[in-house]
Amino acid sequence: MIDFPRNTVTAVLATLLTVAIGSPIPLAAADCDAADNFNQVAGEDLCLGIKTFMPGERRAATVLRVFIHGDNSRGGASDYLYRYASPSPPGVVSVAMLRPGHYDRDGRRSSPKTYGRRNWETEESIDAIAAAIRTLAKHHKASRVVLIGHSGGAAIAAVVLGRHPGTAHAALLAACACDKNVKRISRGYRPQPMDVNPMDYVAKIPEGARIVAITGSRDEGNPASLCRPYIERLQERGVRARLDIVEGARHGFRGLGRSTAFRVALAELVETGSGN
Repeated sequence: MIDFPRNTVTAVLATLLTVAIGSPIPLAAADCDAADNFNQVAGEDLCLGIKTFMPGERRAATVLRVFIHGDNSRGGASDYLYRYASPSPPGVVSVAMLRPGHYDRDGRRSSPKTYGRRNWETEESIDAIAAAIRTLAKHHKASRVVLIGHSGGAAIAAVVLGRHPGTAHAALLAACACDKNVKRISRGYRPQPMDVNPMDYVAKIPEGARIVAITGSRDEGNPASLCRPYIERLQERGVRARLDIVEGARHGFRGLGRSTAFRVALAELVETGSGN
């Protein structure tokens, strides 16, 4: 039996997959040799799968929207935000990012290969996501970056704003548990030292940032009480932030994503300059 080098085998398989599917989807995310900033992007020591939606009309100033999904604790593909990232408005590049350990139905995946969804809202994961966002912003020459996160993805977006100031100018936080310690204590658990809590980074968020949180009135998993203190703390610092309640919506993104509150907030954050 001939022992072909690993890189050769990977390249051959990637070519066959490209021919069969018709698009250059990376086979794996063990390294970022195939990173094209369109299907795959490097994030420090991790490699993240992404799906990019380009605008039908280009403009002088490009806005980058980055969608970050929730924990998806039931397993399976984590691509439910794709439908909300597309179509991308004129002048806006939309990227749906797969968090570490997650994959989609098209073959994209993010390292490491631990699809059991163990705690990945850690410093390592968040730093990798922030680095990937900076790479994408540079690649697309974006003048403004807006993060859209759901549930665990919202918590990550909130941390990125403060842990990596300047990486993003605005964030739309849907169903955010923005004080994770309070959430764990309310459920009878101890706070996890490895967890990164958005409340710990409020003081580091730039004053020019724009933040809108939306929470369903029937969200029992992450009720408004887990987000309101975070927004109030931002407002005390002079940061433009607000919390919108979507009547009748639960924790899932469908009710939130289809709401008028979501559409209005997203348009505001994309169109408003970071200094306004």
